[in-house]
Amino acid sequence: MRFPDDDVFAYTGITNHESRITNGILVGVPEFHAEPYLHLAGLSHKSALISWGAFYFKTRTRQTWKLVDDTDLRHVHPPRHESIGARSDPYGPARVNVYDSDGALVATNFTETTNFCWVAGLAPNTRYRYEVIVKDEQWGEGERWDWTRGEDQGLLQRGGRYVNTFCTHPDPVAEPAGSFTFMVMGDFGTGIRCSTPTRRQYEVSQAMQLAFEQHDVRMIITTGDNIYAGSRILGIPTGATGAEDDDWFFTFFQPYRYIVNRIPVYPCIGNHDTAETEDRDDREQLLDNLYLRERIASDEASGRASLDPGLFYRFRCGRDVDFICIDTSKEDFFRGKRL
Repeated sequence: MRFPDDDVFAYTGITNHESRITNGILVGVPEFHAEPYLHLAGLSHKSALISWGAFYFKTRTRQTWKLVDDTDLRHVHPPRHESIGARSDPYGPARVNVYDSDGALVATNFTETTNFCWVAGLAPNTRYRYEVIVKDEQWGEGERWDWTRGEDQGLLQRGGRYVNTFCTHPDPVAEPAGSFTFMVMGDFGTGIRCSTPTRRQYEVSQAMQLAFEQHDVRMIITTGDNIYAGSRILGIPTGATGAEDDDWFFTFFQPYRYIVNRIPVYPCIGNHDTAETEDRDDREQLLDNLYLRERIASDEASGRASLDPGLFYRFRCGRDVDFICIDTSKEDFFRGKRL
């Protein structure tokens, strides 16, 4: 297995050069690799919420990769608490630029305090291209390292590159023109590292990627059970419940990597997203990683949406299509009514 060159490690300021690459073999102590990710976190007919982050991996002397747990992010440089989501510490001064089909800059925004930006002033039902510049470097540029399954699972370069384009939602008052296509999925967050007759997230994600490339898909709707435990002991869910950022790599950001940078995801809450069937309530992480506070804050303030105790919201796509999200989960298994 081939490892990234030193310039890839330096991409996010990780410069532990006590190790070296010799003939494709990692020599010396382990290094950390940060793989950048992009996410079109929100969209309307006139604005876009664009976010960025990274997942960290430890490269071992046995030429294997290990995804760094959130609790071990203190060992990377500089130390972190979270690597993605609205709460994550900024990776540096960042600017988001949005261009029209002719290549003209039509909108821009700058932040030093977050890893996301709203970009406003866009036209309805219009295709745009965007870029994220962090510390004067384009985030996620070039061929990416994607998790590859097989005997030697790990990060490999297989030609994956970000195509950072999106199309704004249709005008909410204009006469609809043409068809409207979206994807719906639920019970999907079990991970892609291995498949079983009842857990085939990898195969489904590949089919979704193909459908996305062949059709004008505008969004993804989830029906709940978004990210949940990948294993159980005596029937009790253990690990990868969705309560930490690293739980989201194999279950969301890698399988849908080249989709969620171009279309938004609108989630609903299921029982596996709460303490009803798990040892921890994952709703807080869901709100953070899918930027729901930032997306529906104005609706919540006016009483048209709710984040707590349950997730309830609605949105319109064009004049004639309304979506309503209803939270039917319980606080936990032993107490609490349906929300």
